[in-house]
Amino acid sequence: MEEQNVKLQEEAVAYVRSMGRWYKFFGILSIVGGAFMVIAAIVVGITGTALESLMETSEMEGVAMPPIHMGWMAVIYLISAGLMVPVIVYLMRGAKAAEEAVDSNSNEAAVRFLSNSKSYWKYYGILTIVVMAFCILFVPIIAVSVAAMAL
Repeated sequence: MEEQNVKLQEEAVAYVRSMGRWYKFFGILSIVGGAFMVIAAIVVGITGTALESLMETSEMEGVAMPPIHMGWMAVIYLISAGLMVPVIVYLMRGAKAAEEAVDSNSNEAAVRFLSNSKSYWKYYGILTIVVMAFCILFVPIIAVSVAAMAL
């Protein structure tokens, strides 16, 4: 099969260049956000352990702990950080492919850029649906639990 060499139009090149820069920017922001989530998980885990230990050895022994223990919050932070890894990969790969497509006018790099873009939005859409489903399931459960604790 004969390979066609299609040259990108100048306007398309400008858009790909611009999108590649934004992909890189948001990829870096996602890395920083993921690092903060891991740090927060560590801090919450250590603080929760210290707080539980303090409550066991002090006069606050009869005071009820929050419905969710800090250890679980640390796990939730770590899971959230883990869910960001594919986002970071798609964004950074897309940024690199966009830069290559613009610099060398490569159709293969442009296809990789578009492929990473598609994968990013597909992952982001599925993740959004999953998070919304968890919210729909757990918000009423949490509301009932808090109301029961208030009685």
